[in-house]
Amino acid sequence: MKRSALHISLMALAVSPTLALADTNVEVYGRAHLATYLMDDGEDYSAFNVASNASRLGFRASHLLDNNLTVMVQLEGQVDINSNQNRALTSRNSFLGLGSDWGLVRVGHFDTPSKALRSQVDLFPDQLGDLRNLSRNSGVGPDNELQGFDERFKNSIAYRTPTLNGFQAELHYSAETQNNDNAEDSNDNDAISGSISFNAGGLYAAIAHERWNRVDAEDERNVTRLAASYRMADWRFTGMAQRATDPSDSVYSLGSSYQLTSKTTLKAQYQWLDGDDSDFDATQLALGVNYQYAPELLFYANVAQVANDEAQELAPWRQPSTLDQTGAPDETARALSVGAVYSF
Repeated sequence: MKRSALHISLMALAVSPTLALADTNVEVYGRAHLATYLMDDGEDYSAFNVASNASRLGFRASHLLDNNLTVMVQLEGQVDINSNQNRALTSRNSFLGLGSDWGLVRVGHFDTPSKALRSQVDLFPDQLGDLRNLSRNSGVGPDNELQGFDERFKNSIAYRTPTLNGFQAELHYSAETQNNDNAEDSNDNDAISGSISFNAGGLYAAIAHERWNRVDAEDERNVTRLAASYRMADWRFTGMAQRATDPSDSVYSLGSSYQLTSKTTLKAQYQWLDGDDSDFDATQLALGVNYQYAPELLFYANVAQVANDEAQELAPWRQPSTLDQTGAPDETARALSVGAVYSF
């Protein structure tokens, strides 16, 4: 009897997790993105490199509750496959959320509406020639952390409306952008980002504004972005305009892609930075071809360059790869990249 009772108890323990997950959708997903680079800063650096470009591993779970309410969680971390650098499990978009007919609320650490807008019109996302090489407009905070206009807000809460006739709005607030523990007194280091977008009939158009507050008011930063994308048969046309403060500069981009075959896409993108001080101007040109071998596997080859003015040191390969070599002032940094992206 004791043996039978123990056997039944063990069977119950083995089965109960399955029963508990019967109404829960659990997903493991990720992306392995490796690329090779031939790089030249136009001055005294030239090398062959291998890089991991925003490779990631994530876990999602969702559960449909009563009254059409869904609870969800996502944990996503960056994986630098080409090196032994360790990243936190939640270094990328990670949150707890509630969704229903009234929209979606999330709390955690994830992309801002301004960052999401840029990703919608970038023809070279996570590749050589990524728009962030000029648009990120990064500064360095008091603890040497990166602060730019394509970051993720930590300590944040966001609300996204449902889509109505193609329109959608989102508002994202961070109680503290600088520290991981307590928020600054009076939330002097908070930030806010919001957007309104339209997506229907091949047309995407959006406007976003983002503001980073700081204890020292002189370090506060703002950016406003406008973006649009239009699909017409085998063609796609994109554009973005950005106006920022501290420094006060503007970034513009135009792009076009053409689907040559069912698997092959040609693309070109031009971007220019108009600095508050003209010595910090720069332009970026990228040309490339995508080959979608299968829905899960993409091959590509790109060439790109950034032409820097007298005081600028940008390069076409830094975003978002593991490469950190800068460009050279008053020189043109050029590169050739061949990469593969496996998504699962």
